Amino acid sequence: MSTETSPPPSLPGLPGTPLMPSWRSPSGRGLRFCLILIGVFILGAWGLHALGGWTGALFLITPACILLIGVFVHLRHLLARRPILRLDPAGIAGAQGPLLPWQRIARIDYTGLPYAAWLEITMTVPPGEPDPRAAWTWRRRSQRRIALSALDQTLHMPVLHAALRQHQQAAPEHARALDAAHEREQQASDAFHTHLDTLSSRPWAMIGMMGLCVLAWLAGVLAGMDPMTPTPDSLYGAGGNATSAVQAGESWRLLTAMFLHGGAVHLALNMYALWGAGRLLTRWVGNRGFLLVYLASGLAGGALSLHFAAQLHVSVGASGAVFGVAGAVSAILLRSGGRYPIAQRSQLITSMAIFIGYSLFYGFTNSGIDNAAHLGGLVAGVLLGLLMAGHPDAATSARQRLTREALGALLCLVAVPVLVHTAAPAARDLAHFTANLHEIDAVRQSTHQQLQQIEARRMREAGHAPGSTGWLDEEAKALQTMLTVLRSESGRLAALPWGSDDPVGHYAQAEIAHRHALTEQIEVELEAMRIARSGAPPSAELAARRKAVQASVQQARDALNRRAAEIGLVKRTP
Repeated sequence: MSTETSPPPSLPGLPGTPLMPSWRSPSGRGLRFCLILIGVFILGAWGLHALGGWTGALFLITPACILLIGVFVHLRHLLARRPILRLDPAGIAGAQGPLLPWQRIARIDYTGLPYAAWLEITMTVPPGEPDPRAAWTWRRRSQRRIALSALDQTLHMPVLHAALRQHQQAAPEHARALDAAHEREQQASDAFHTHLDTLSSRPWAMIGMMGLCVLAWLAGVLAGMDPMTPTPDSLYGAGGNATSAVQAGESWRLLTAMFLHGGAVHLALNMYALWGAGRLLTRWVGNRGFLLVYLASGLAGGALSLHFAAQLHVSVGASGAVFGVAGAVSAILLRSGGRYPIAQRSQLITSMAIFIGYSLFYGFTNSGIDNAAHLGGLVAGVLLGLLMAGHPDAATSARQRLTREALGALLCLVAVPVLVHTAAPAARDLAHFTANLHEIDAVRQSTHQQLQQIEARRMREAGHAPGSTGWLDEEAKALQTMLTVLRSESGRLAALPWGSDDPVGHYAQAEIAHRHALTEQIEVELEAMRIARSGAPPSAELAARRKAVQASVQQARDALNRRAAEIGLVKRTP
């Protein structure tokens, strides 16, 4: 029994066939993806704003705004009312641009990415004529693109085959040469990837570096470090990078800092980025080459940070090394030419560019990001990638690769000490700075524990109905105890030896002011309880005072948050 299948709605290859935009195209899929992501980012930003203000919300609002550009681009393609492509015996033409005669076409290639696709048309260049590159696209004048992003995905291959048939009929000599070239490229690509697999079957170096980062985080948590937001003094004590410490002889911090992270989210983001770029780099340069790029980039990023962020803050994270790995991959791809499949090469370069560009943009527009470490690692990685970007075939002997790696290591051994010794004297002694913060943290923890104990005892001993005289007495007793604790702990803070221009001292003063405001609020509540116990109605004066005290507490809390932001020590990457 035989069955007949109906032809597709359009017949590519026949003259006059209309090929119109479709929502089942890569652009349609990209538009849906962008809208979903924008919705997720907006919901996440709303949740973060409700929990902790705009600082975290901006991290999600920024990519949502960037995605709006993608929505505009995809909508522009989908809403166009003109045909995407025209095929006829004379030539081929896109939605924009002139008709390209078959006789002048040397080759036709197809590139399909998740949310974009196009035909790459290479025109013949008469002998003696120049073939310059365009300033904006960097493509040669003989290279033309016909976008297929808005065309139904199921028609892409029929369109390609129809174009190749028309080309073969109109220019058989060019078509035969094109078929032979495609076959040679496919054979070379298969052999190339097979050889890459033999160079490094397992990325043990990358897994080892990721394991050290995770172990460092686990060790910190087991030692009492906060798993999500470790304090600056704990990261400094664990080996975070700081100009004052390195200039005091603790150069080892340049190495240890690249394995420390400012919390589980910071660690996860860096490891995710490293997993994608690290496997690619290992396939090109092997495990030994990966180790060189990772460590050299991390050291270079830390050394450059001594001139900027580490002057005032503790700097931690593997981001300098990760940027170096991404930079090396980008440099190798750009130098690979035709040795890497063009579709995969374009997709990888785009992915690396988006990662690097967004991370730098976010770092320059938000506080708490050590962009110096990013840039230092990126530059080191690009230079090492250019140095090690030789074709990894049999002609590139192990001795040649070792020579390139040795030269890269030598450059690192020269550049890092130069960056370290040319850094200006530290603007802040972070050993003293973090010690002062530790004192404040100890007082805050003591206050918090005592207040929790008072609250637990109050709940445990509650034996009267709310609003009764006995209940008012119990509440007043608990509030009076809290008042005593706040006054005592504020006295401890005030007794600490702060300098007149010490930023931590300013933070401590804001903490004291906040506690004084809380003390006043408790005093007002005690007065309200005394009035309630006497049976008198609450006065308008008391209500006004309560409202004023609440505003004072909010102002003191805002001032405390501003001081906390001013001394935000931990510099990390998103």
